[in-house]
Order: sequence, then C-alpha cells, then structure tokens
Amino acid sequence: MADIARLANVSKITVSRALNDSPLVRADTKEAIRNVAREHGYRFNKAARNLRLRRHHTIAVAFDSNAHHPLTEPFPIAVIARIAESLTNNGYDLLVCAETGTSADWGAAIAAKPVDGVIVIGSDKDGAMVDGIRRAQLPAILCGSDHVDDAYPTLSGDNVHGGELAASRLYAVGRRDLLFLGDIDNSEERQRWEGFDETARRLAVRSLRQLPAGIGHGDGYEAMGRLLEGEGRCFDGLFARNDMVAMGAVRALERAGLSVPGDVSVIGYDDIPMAAGFSPPLTTIAQDSRRTGEEIVARVLALVDGETVDSVKLPTTLVVRRSCA
Repeated sequence: MADIARLANVSKITVSRALNDSPLVRADTKEAIRNVAREHGYRFNKAARNLRLRRHHTIAVAFDSNAHHPLTEPFPIAVIARIAESLTNNGYDLLVCAETGTSADWGAAIAAKPVDGVIVIGSDKDGAMVDGIRRAQLPAILCGSDHVDDAYPTLSGDNVHGGELAASRLYAVGRRDLLFLGDIDNSEERQRWEGFDETARRLAVRSLRQLPAGIGHGDGYEAMGRLLEGEGRCFDGLFARNDMVAMGAVRALERAGLSVPGDVSVIGYDDIPMAAGFSPPLTTIAQDSRRTGEEIVARVLALVDGETVDSVKLPTTLVVRRSCA
C-alpha cells in the first residue's frame, strides 16, 4: 500500500480509503489510485483487513436441511442465491452451513464458525441451533423458523394472507369442495392452512379437508394418487403447500383421467420459474425471492453493525394462470 501511495503521489490512508470506496475520496482520485493498483498487480488483503477490524466479513446461512426445508427445493435455492448476491454487493462472503446430525451438534458447529452473523433458514423446532448462536453471542435473523425467540428478529412471507388468497380464488371460480395438500406440522405451512381454512369457512364451502404430503413433486403425485385410488375425486379445488407438490398432484389427477382446471382447479405456492411454463400454467401464491434475499441481508448486516432490527412479514400475491383461471 505504501508503494501504491508513492506511485500515485497520495498518502497511505488515501489509498486505503480509495480501495475501500470511501466517500471521503474524490471519484477521480479513486480511479487514479485503482489504475495504479491494477497496473502493479496490487491485491487487497481481505484477511489482514478483517484481522485489523476484528471482522470476518462472512455471514453464515444456517440451513435446516430436513424434510420440511430441503436445500434441493427451488425456492430456498433462489433465496440463498439472492442472499449470496446481496452479500457480495456489500463486501461480504457467504458460508452455507447445512450440517448433518442433530440440531444440537450443528448448532454448536455454527457457533464455532468464523462469521459475523447468522441467517437461520428452516424449522429449528427444538431451538438448539438458536441456543448455539446465543452462546456464541452472534447476531442472527430467523427465517421460516418454528422456533420463536424474542432476542432475534424474524423474517417471513405473509403465509396467512397467502392461504386467504388461495381460498378466495378457488371460491371465485366456483369451487366448493376444497383440499389443502401439505404438512401443517411445519410453521409456515400451518399458517397457510390457517388462512385457507378460516377463509373457506367464512365463505361457507361445502367441504374442507387437509391431506399430508411431503415437499417434492413425487410427494404430491403419490399423495394425490393414494387419495384418488381410495376415495375417488372428493374435491374440486386444490391448494398445495408449494408449486412442486401442486405439479405432482396435477400429474396424478391427469393420470386418473381428470382435467385441470376442468374437473379440479389447482393453486401452488412460491411462483418458482417453472410454474409459468408448466402445463397447464400454474396459478400460485408468489413470494419475491429477490426481495426476500435483499431484506434478509440488509437486516443481518444492520444487526452486525449493532443496530436494532424489527421482525417483518413480506407480502404475498396471487398470480392467476390457467390451472385456476
């Protein structure tokens, strides 16, 4: 850095500020210093900076990769991609922690990582992961977690409203026998069911039921297939826990000789990219993965800087396509 300062005819502190994009340095001076640095192969030493500032400039995403939130599902992957992009734009690195074993084991493992803060995505039902983060005195934000802790802010989509939108849409297209396909043991989907159930009962539908199903395309296909084989079609409107389950259910309905939306109207959740290209195009409750990732990062970095952060619910919206037109 001293060499760059001499070559650019400025002080070392000006070089440091310029390479850190400080507003205290004029734009033309920054560019001149950066040109000298590039010309002479200078590389900023992040490890040395972090040691000096006692910061790691790394945020962990602690992902509860279980049956409720597998890391292979499209929406969580999209959110993590947006988190990574936003962290990079803010000069931070991402460390994904999807440990095996009990939550107590990997709660302790996360606490030992060289990170400045933690984003918890997933259920953490027993709170062991949060307990490990607390012991390490790490700032954290909880996203889609069953564990509620007043010490940590939460961020989630407005799942109750999503369920309300689904029930209202099915009713609006004339459906009166409704089915929710999902796992209400999971907090986010329980909220979707609660909004769906309350709205359907208020609208006085003829029948309403909930059928457990796993999280993937095959789970939706198998659960729907078993229901149709055992009881036949006992519903005319379906709301699924996510888009993948909805798509699997549509294929099972078609295999049974039923049409979507002719015999059954179907609504998914998340608005993943393939929903629009599915046949038939899938009506769904949309969550904005880009905004979710950016909001998560803004809040965890504020916590790292010692600021107070409130919990937030992000909006959900209905996207109408042919499966429930």
